[in-house]
Amino acid sequence: MKKRIYLIVKNPFQESDITRFNTDLLSEYFDLSILDCTEWLLPDSLKTRTQIHLDLVNLIRIKSASEFKAALGGKGGYALDFIGLFSFNAIRVFNILKKNGTQIVVVDSGPFPTLGPTKSTQSLIQKMKVIIRNKLFHRFLYARLLKLYENIVEDMTPDIAMVSGTSWKNNPRFSNAKNLIFAHSFDYETYLKVDLIKRTVDKPYAVYLDENIGFHEDNKEMNLCVPVNGNNFLFKMESFFKEFEKSTGLSVKIAAYPSTDYTLYKNIFTDREVMKHNTAELIKDSQIVFAHASTAVSFAILWQKPILFILDDMMKSSWYFADIESVASAVKCPIINLDVDDDRNYTYSKLELTNFENFASYKDTYIKSKNSGDFANWTTLYKYIQGISDEGVFIS
Repeated sequence: MKKRIYLIVKNPFQESDITRFNTDLLSEYFDLSILDCTEWLLPDSLKTRTQIHLDLVNLIRIKSASEFKAALGGKGGYALDFIGLFSFNAIRVFNILKKNGTQIVVVDSGPFPTLGPTKSTQSLIQKMKVIIRNKLFHRFLYARLLKLYENIVEDMTPDIAMVSGTSWKNNPRFSNAKNLIFAHSFDYETYLKVDLIKRTVDKPYAVYLDENIGFHEDNKEMNLCVPVNGNNFLFKMESFFKEFEKSTGLSVKIAAYPSTDYTLYKNIFTDREVMKHNTAELIKDSQIVFAHASTAVSFAILWQKPILFILDDMMKSSWYFADIESVASAVKCPIINLDVDDDRNYTYSKLELTNFENFASYKDTYIKSKNSGDFANWTTLYKYIQGISDEGVFIS
């Protein structure tokens, strides 16, 4: 008989999540229930995100704590945490799980270097402006209140932590877990699949990892100031792409973020390929990757592609600059400012000097544990739960 497992999410579960979470494999190994807690935990995202109500027999939409308890039904089992302790209700989720006898499994599915605005190289005045403008003091106080609440309710220490690389050691949610399983990021599993695909590329190209940065849902949901002037920034990018193409002879393709307004982008990036849902493939066959702070830089690191990080004056003075600076520093790749003419003069030949030893370090820190095998994380989890010992499965 299959063991019960709950996949718990805080954003609307959509078609792309079936692939992202590899729910087909989960269903093969476990008796899977998907608990979509959006209406309870993050109702604002119902207004900001495209809604596609999937008709899945194992998908339950949760509107309250009582509905969450009913969905568990006192059956124990395991819960995959894709929520985190971001709110009082989220903490209640884990309190309920513990009281239900459900073992909590936290998954380090996409670790990423980020230090926050106070750790950036901006001046003190710039940092203070970022903190005040984005209400980060409020967020800090809220986080302290959450921690206080967490400490007075049921112990929510995870039972199992599936960790990627070594960065988890600095995250108590993972390092304090009762059991560790060495694993890897979701992107690494995608990399393994795409790496087997052989394609013929007619013409060398660069790829831009779009993040829908000026229109992203997170800005509204997290009450953050938009880090760029949306349309204006896209026009700057298009101008830069044309300069780059003229200088290098490489075309530039757009790996569009899933929520991107495709029509808007085609109107700005005229005569340019704008594609969704194949970011890994585009990076694999590219010569250069342009990025801000997308987690998809993992693919560029795995396939050893030179990376150029891009911002403008507005983004540099925003809360998002610290994220860009953190990942760029981790891989030792350059950042250019589109509003500084000298910065725009980067050429392909300069980017060819990328030191890929830094990429290897990034992989070991954020992408893949050295002890993990080249197979799906859910296979590793299944073997752990079944008590199967195998090469590449580390249990402590």
